[in-house]
Amino acid sequence: MLSKRLNDIIFIAIIVLVLIGIVIARFMVLSTMDGRIEEIEAENQQLENEIAADISLVEEYRYENIPTASELARFIPSHYSRNTLMYFVFAQLELAGIRDESGRELRVEIQEDISYPSESRFNELSNRFSANRIEIRFNTSEPIDEIDNVIEQLYGVDQVFLLQNVRYEASESEQVAPRVVINFVTFYNLD
Repeated sequence: MLSKRLNDIIFIAIIVLVLIGIVIARFMVLSTMDGRIEEIEAENQQLENEIAADISLVEEYRYENIPTASELARFIPSHYSRNTLMYFVFAQLELAGIRDESGRELRVEIQEDISYPSESRFNELSNRFSANRIEIRFNTSEPIDEIDNVIEQLYGVDQVFLLQNVRYEASESEQVAPRVVINFVTFYNLD
């Protein structure tokens, strides 16, 4: 049997070791969490800088002249089919590397015969042609690259697709990727 004093010393030593273990574990967990938070803040800052650069680029070319109707006529189809346009947009997204995968939540919506304010240059075009807005939504972990790919792909086709706006919707949850919304306008000859 151990003496009472030795039992007390062993008991106190065990309590001290447990407390030291808890303190060490706490510091290790906090240091890894701090590192992860700093990485995420750096990534967010980089994304904010890239978005600000894109916004300034859009603002720089905001008042560019829209080509006249005669210049656009060779790129404006005379027959409109909602299904054909939908399949065409999905095909262009596939070529740009945007696929309807799990978690991607790819959605394409077409709004037909849109109207614009009377003072807008788009209003002149929408009076001469049938204007359709295409809204493309998808979740992405690489917004800048994928936005550039979609825009380049749709600008590279023979049909006119005018970029109307780009929105980036960040999610507060880490499990859900940020969402990108891209709006294009396309025109068809009035029948």
